[in-house]
Amino acid sequence: MKITIEKTTDALELAKLNESVQNIHHELYPEKFKPFNLFEIQKAFIQLLSSENVYAYLAKYEGEVAAYLLCIVLERKETEFQYRQSVLLIDQVCVLEKYRRKGIAKELLKRSVELAQENDIKEIEIDYWEKNRSAYAFFAANGFENQKNKMVLKMM
Repeated sequence: MKITIEKTTDALELAKLNESVQNIHHELYPEKFKPFNLFEIQKAFIQLLSSENVYAYLAKYEGEVAAYLLCIVLERKETEFQYRQSVLLIDQVCVLEKYRRKGIAKELLKRSVELAQENDIKEIEIDYWEKNRSAYAFFAANGFENQKNKMVLKMM
């Protein structure tokens, strides 16, 4: 098995890969997430990738595009309540279903750790939607731990 990770600025390729994760989110939370629209998602990636603090990577499995990772370096200013902090946010990670359980997501996480180290960042954050239990299980198994919980009261 050969997995390669490469930096990318290919918004169309990222948008195509995003379809599966967008569909999952739309299915779990149809009131929050729109159905997949290739053109709109591509435009969103073009906008995201125009920022110097956004990094995107493609993962290939035996030469075929199988997954992607989108990270954002966040600079949080010091306030009266908190210290200044640089954080690497894993904003999106997606492995196409036929390539899951082959070590690709672990390789993408390794790349995020390398990116954090390259930027002298000591903390990587990721969030997931509560109903996406497989995401939670994967991240917990790879050393991530809950630090903050967000609750919502839906108004009728």
